[in-house]
This record gives sequence, C-alpha cells and structure tokens, in this order.
Amino acid sequence: MTLLVAGLLLVLLLGAGLLWRRSRKPLVCPPQDLTQSLPPSAFTLVPSPPGDEGTPKSPKLADQPEDWRAGMAGFGRRFRELGIDHIVFIHGTFVGNDPISVSSTLKTLAPSIDWSARVGPLLKGTTNLVFKDHGNFTPAYVRLAEEALQVPAHLFVWGSENHHLSRLRGALALIEDLQSRGPRRPLLIGHSHGGQVIALACQLLTECSHGPGLLEVCDANPPGLSLPRGGVDVVTLGTPPRYGWPRHPGVRPLHIVNHRGSGAEAGHWSGVLTTQDGDYVQQWGIEGSDTPSPSAPDRALNRALDRLLGPGHDPARWREALSHRRRVHDGGHTLLVDYGDRGRAPNLFRTNLGHATYTRQREMFRLFALVEPRLMPSASLTLRGLRLTLPRPHFSGPPAPRVLHRCPKA
Repeated sequence: MTLLVAGLLLVLLLGAGLLWRRSRKPLVCPPQDLTQSLPPSAFTLVPSPPGDEGTPKSPKLADQPEDWRAGMAGFGRRFRELGIDHIVFIHGTFVGNDPISVSSTLKTLAPSIDWSARVGPLLKGTTNLVFKDHGNFTPAYVRLAEEALQVPAHLFVWGSENHHLSRLRGALALIEDLQSRGPRRPLLIGHSHGGQVIALACQLLTECSHGPGLLEVCDANPPGLSLPRGGVDVVTLGTPPRYGWPRHPGVRPLHIVNHRGSGAEAGHWSGVLTTQDGDYVQQWGIEGSDTPSPSAPDRALNRALDRLLGPGHDPARWREALSHRRRVHDGGHTLLVDYGDRGRAPNLFRTNLGHATYTRQREMFRLFALVEPRLMPSASLTLRGLRLTLPRPHFSGPPAPRVLHRCPKA
C-alpha cells in the first residue's frame, strides 16, 4: 500500500512538472546591465585564497606534496558525492585554435577547404607552447586535475576570436561536446571569455527568449535542447560581466575575480603597471571591447548578434561602460579574491594585467578550495519511509542523441 501511494504521488509530481514545462514562459536573458545596483549579497570579498601551491614545475601527481594530494583527493570525493561526474575546462580568448581569425581569412580564399581542421591543432599547439599555463588551460594541467580529483575531465577548445560569433560557435560546439559525453551533472570551468561561451550555451539549453534569434543568425536548428539531468555547475575565472545568465535553478554560476580593495568596484587605470587593483582584463573586456573580424561575412553576422547580445565592437559604448567599474555579475555569486599578485615594480606582462593567475598550476588547489564549499548538494524527498534522491532541481531525462548544425565554420 505504501509503495502504491508513493507511486501515485510520484506520477502526480511528474504530471505537474510536465504541465508546468508546457505552460511556462521563456526565460529572458538580456545582456548584463552595468548600471544596475546589486545587493551586497551578490558578492563576497576574500582577502586571500586558501590552499597549497603544490609543485608548479612538475605536472606529475607523484611529484606533488602529500598534503596537496590528500586535499585534492578530498575535493574530488566531495564532487563525486554531489553527483558531479565530469569537469570541463574552457580556455579564454586568443589561446584557442583560431585566435587571430586565420581560418576565417583562409575560408574566404578557398571556401571548399576545412581550414579549422587543418590549422586549428597547429595554432592551439603554438599557444600552449608560448603561453603554457599563463592565462591558459594546458593539457598537462587538465590531466593533473583529473588524476588528483579522480573525476573525469577534459579540455574544451574553441576558436577564441574576440567577438560574438566566435563565442556563439564555441557555445554550440560545447553543447555538442557535452551531449556526446552525456554527463549527468558537469562542472564547467571557464577562464575569461570562456565564461561567455558557457553563458551562451546555458542560454540555449534553457531556451532563453532570444535563443531562436541566436540560432537564426547561425543558420542552426538543433532540436530539443535541454540541460543535463542534474543541471550544470559553472565556475568563471576573470570573466567580464557581459552576457546574461539564465535565472534557472539548473544553472548555478560562481564567478571568481582577482580583486583588491575594500569595495566591489574595479580599480583605476593608474595602477595597471603593478596590477594594483587585480584583474584589469576582466574590467576592460566588457561590451564594446570586441575586435572586428577580418572576414566580411563574419562582421555582418556580428552586427546581427549585437542586437541580441549587446554592442560588440563599439569604442564609445566601451568607454561609457568602463565608467561603471563593474566587477560583479548580476547572475550567480561573485567571489572577489585577492590573489596576491600585486607588485612593487612593473609586473603587468608577468601577470598579464592580473588576468593570468587563475589558470596557473600552482593555483589549482586554491581554485578547488574556493569552489568545493559552494557547490549545492542534491535534494532528497522522503515519502512514508521511501527515500528518493533527486537532483536539485528535478530535470527531465537526458536528451536523445542528435547532431547539431553549427554556425558556418571559419
């Protein structure tokens, strides 16, 4: 009898959920309003990140200190308890497989050749060789994180051009990547504009109202987009407040920003030589800061995306937006963390204007020490002694396998 009652209640709950899903209005995900006043609860000041540096000169797990290995194993154990079954690291601008639009330019000369497949690996290999972990996720970093946490992980590579269209192409490719791997609850970690790629992917997965417009610009028609069963946990690192985050319980963003000061406002440009106020790239990468693509068709598509995602390349708008000195995102929670990279002498190149520290191997432990306590546990429901464990919140089942039609490749 107890099982019968529990079954009927479960059927009623599922039926109510289906009715709600059909009747709900589309989410609105506008670009972030930098003039909006945010409450103090939107951010937390962290004087210095906790944790151990480990051994930054070696990417081998066996070479790391015992305390470091034990701590990372503890973070991984907690992730598995929460149901996180995959971690995706997403790099930022100019360190991907087409950072300076080489493929786009060659495509105009020889449209029949898939230039991204031919030159992409070479360009990404070059950026890994030049930048290493200086503002860049490397394969060695991801392997070490996977081994230390004992949670499957991989590096997602996208074009990394500094404009809307490249990020949207990256978002569609990220969705396809996730659906091919089928994680129930992925943790997405994006550096710089890699966070914008995640934001666009989340907008499409939650069916934001302007999602059809984004797909129309790209001439894409992917059927039945939906979040993984347990939703997605998102961590952005030095991501400027720009694209909107869906107000959806299945999208849980945490933003980490290198910041110094007693308040939440970004610093003055006069301190840039010594990175006095933290991450200046995060401060400057707001709307209007995009780089025009050398490809005329891509420039036309970016103008169409401006109407949906806010001004891309617009120096006047960029100067006006800078005046607000916004650090904090208006979706999720922002941690303003002093990474201690302020110098007494000019160090802007060594720190990449305060933007490089997040992805360094020596900061890996600190990253997960900041993230792990802030991940939400699963919810549980008890019906007359029958205990059901559900993701928080409860989502529909995994989508059927399908092939996405991406934006035209560069």
